[in-house]
Amino acid sequence: MPQTIEERRAQRIEDEIDDQLLPIFLEESVDLMRSISEGVRNWRNNPTDRELPRRLQRDLHTIKGSARMVGAMGCGELFHSMESRIDHAVAMNAITTEMLDGLDVSVDRGTFMIDRLSRGECQRPPGRDSG
Repeated sequence: MPQTIEERRAQRIEDEIDDQLLPIFLEESVDLMRSISEGVRNWRNNPTDRELPRRLQRDLHTIKGSARMVGAMGCGELFHSMESRIDHAVAMNAITTEMLDGLDVSVDRGTFMIDRLSRGECQRPPGRDSG
């Protein structure tokens, strides 16, 4: 049953950004996102390479943990979802164009989310300021 916009918003995970850790996360995320993007592209070109998904999962695990540590919970959930999709695809031997396309879309979404964080456009719970 489809959810209404209000129901989806009510279930949305809110970020609780740690402003002291955010600059470190943003700096680390540049190399990790580049590596993840390249990893998806390389996996598309070599779908039978078993090392490529392992490397992708390591990078995703690292950025997921860093995102959660800084309080970027939406990013953390996105990267967790990507990690899970790779687990499932590898376990089911279902490395398809559609699955890889989905990972590409998620990489773009993650890049967008991190860019918003870098511009200070993150969700903050009511009553919490950036200082």
